[in-house]
Amino acid sequence: MQNFIFQDKDAGKTFVKISEELINTIKANGLSVDNLIIQGKGLNPLLQNFWMQIHPPFLFLGFALASTQFAFALGALVKNEYRVWIKFNLMWASATALILLLGIMIGGYWAYGVLGWGGFWAWDPVENSSLIPWIFSIALIHTLIVQRYSQIEHELGSLTRTNLILSVFTFVLVVYSTFLTRSGVLSEASVHSFGDPGSFVYSVLLIFLLGFALSVFVGIYMRRKTLNNQQVLSQNIFSRDMGLFYGSMLLIGAGLATLFGTSSPIFGSSVDLIFYNQINSLLAIFMVPLIGLSLYLNWKDTPIKEFTKKITFTGGIAVLISVIIIYFAGIQNIIYSILLFTSIFIIVVNLEFIFKFNKNFILMGGHIAHIGFAIFLIGAILSGLLSISETVDLPKNKSQAVFNKKITYLGNETIDDGKKYAFNVKIEEGENILISKPVMYISDYNNSLIREPDILIGALRDFYISPLGFTVGDNAGVKEIDLKKGEPYKLGNKEILFEKFDLPPDAMQKMMNKEPFDIRAKMKVTSNGTSKNFDIVVNDSLRNSFQIEEDGLTFKANHFDVSGTIEFVVTDLKNTQEAKAETLSVEYREKPLINLVWSGIFLMSLGFIIMLVRRFREIKILPHKK
Repeated sequence: MQNFIFQDKDAGKTFVKISEELINTIKANGLSVDNLIIQGKGLNPLLQNFWMQIHPPFLFLGFALASTQFAFALGALVKNEYRVWIKFNLMWASATALILLLGIMIGGYWAYGVLGWGGFWAWDPVENSSLIPWIFSIALIHTLIVQRYSQIEHELGSLTRTNLILSVFTFVLVVYSTFLTRSGVLSEASVHSFGDPGSFVYSVLLIFLLGFALSVFVGIYMRRKTLNNQQVLSQNIFSRDMGLFYGSMLLIGAGLATLFGTSSPIFGSSVDLIFYNQINSLLAIFMVPLIGLSLYLNWKDTPIKEFTKKITFTGGIAVLISVIIIYFAGIQNIIYSILLFTSIFIIVVNLEFIFKFNKNFILMGGHIAHIGFAIFLIGAILSGLLSISETVDLPKNKSQAVFNKKITYLGNETIDDGKKYAFNVKIEEGENILISKPVMYISDYNNSLIREPDILIGALRDFYISPLGFTVGDNAGVKEIDLKKGEPYKLGNKEILFEKFDLPPDAMQKMMNKEPFDIRAKMKVTSNGTSKNFDIVVNDSLRNSFQIEEDGLTFKANHFDVSGTIEFVVTDLKNTQEAKAETLSVEYREKPLINLVWSGIFLMSLGFIIMLVRRFREIKILPHKK
C-alpha cells in the first residue's frame, strides 16, 4: 500500500490514491475494494421520515419560484413598462408564497413529530433563512395590489419603486439563505448548515448576492425619469392604500429583524430566542389588526362615521369571544391577549366578507388565507401557553399520577425486524384508555441512542410522549436527558435550565488555528423559588459535571451541540445501590389546541390556491399585442 499513499503537507492529511493499479493489486491478494473503503453511513435516522422526503423539494421549488419576481422586475425595467407585469407578478408571487409556506410548515411538522421537544419552530438560523423570503413575498403581494388599483387613475400607479425592490429582494434573500447555509458561516450556530465548502463557493455566492442586489438599484437609477412620475401614495390614514402599505412595512420590519438575528453569527455572536419572540410579538400587535381594519377602508378615503359603524358590531363580537377565551385560558400576558383579540377580529371580519360574496368562491381566496393566518396565530398562542409537561420515571406495571391521569409502563417489544424497541405506555383518564408507543434504539449511523416520540392526536389536544431513557437492574438511577438552550427541564421538584454557551472572545481565531479552547455552559437549578448557578466546561471530562448535593444528583455532560443542546447523564446516588425493576423515563406533554396550528396552515394554503386560480384567469384574458 505504501506505493499508493501520499501526504498533503499543507493540509496535514494523508490520502490513498485509488487507481486501476491499486484495484488490481487488491484483487490479486484475494480482496475486494469494499474490504478497504468504508461505505457511506446513509441517511441520518432523524431524516428517515416521510415529511423530510418532501420538505426540501418544496423549499427548493419555492426558492426557484422566487426567481420569477426577480425576472419580472428586471423585465419591467428593461422594457420600461410597469402595467402588465403586475398581473404576472401577482400570480407568481402568490405561487412562491404558497410553496414556501408548505415547505416551511412541512419542516415544522417534521420537527414536531420527530425531534421530541414538542415544538414546531425553534428560530434556527437556517429555518429563518427560508422564513424571511416568505415574509417578503407576502409584503410584495399586498404592495402589488396597491399599485394595481392605483393604476386605474394613473399610468404607473403608486409604490412602483417599492415593488421593484421587493420583487428583487425576495429572490436576493433566497440567495442570501443559500449563502448562509452553504458558505459554512453558520457551521457552529445551526443544526442545518453545511461545513465550509471552500473559498471558491464562498466567493461565488457572495458575487451573486451582491450582483443581484445591485441590479435593481442600477435599473431604478437608469429609469429614474419615468419612475419619478409614479403616483404619490394616499396620505389619508383612513384609506385602504395606507392600511396595506403600513401592514406591508410592518411585515418587512419583522423580516428585517429576523434577518438581523439570523445573520448575527457572522459577526461572532448569536441572539437569544427571546429576541425573536419579543420583537415579532411587538410588531404583530400593530400589524395583525390592520388585516381586519383594512377591509373596512375604502380606496383613497373613508368617512370616519362609516368606518366606525362598520367595525362596531364585529369589534363587539370579537371582544366578547376574546374575553371568554382569555378568562377560561387564564391568559395574563397583555401582548398575547391583544394578539388573541385581533386574531379573532380578523376571523369575524373575513367571515362577514365571505358571506357577502355568496357563491362567488373565486373572490374568497384572500379572506380564507387571512382566516387561516388568524387560526394559526391563535393555535400558536394557546398551545404554547396551555401546554403542560412533566418528566416521570415509570417502573414497569406501576402506575404514576401525572396531571390527573394514570400512566403505566407495560413493557417493551421489538419492531422493525428487531432493530428497534417500542415501549408501551398506557394513559388512563377516567374510562378512556390510550396506548402510546415511543421508540428507542441504538443507531448504526453514529452508534448513539435515538429516541422517537409518539403523539396521540386528539381533536382538542395531543398527548406527546418523548422517551428519555431506560434502566434495568445495575443501571437503576442512571439516565440520559437532553437540555435545549433556554428551555427549562423539570426533574422532580427541580427546574434545570441550560442558559447559554459562553465562548472566549478569541474562540473563532483559535478554531481557525485548530487551537483548543474551553466551551463553557451556564446552568441554573431552581427549587422552591431559590436558584443556584453552575458553570461547567462541556469539552473537558474533568470539569463537565455538577451536583445537586441535597438530592444526590450528578449531571455529567455526555454530548453537546453548539447550536444549543447538551446531553447529560444523570446519576441518582440515592438509588444506584437499590435494585429496581426496569424503568422507562419519559417526558409527558399535553399540547392543547395544537391542531389549530395545522388547520390554520391548511386554510392559508387553500386561500393561496384560490388566489392563484383567480390570478391565472386574469392573465388569460390579458390583451395580446401583435
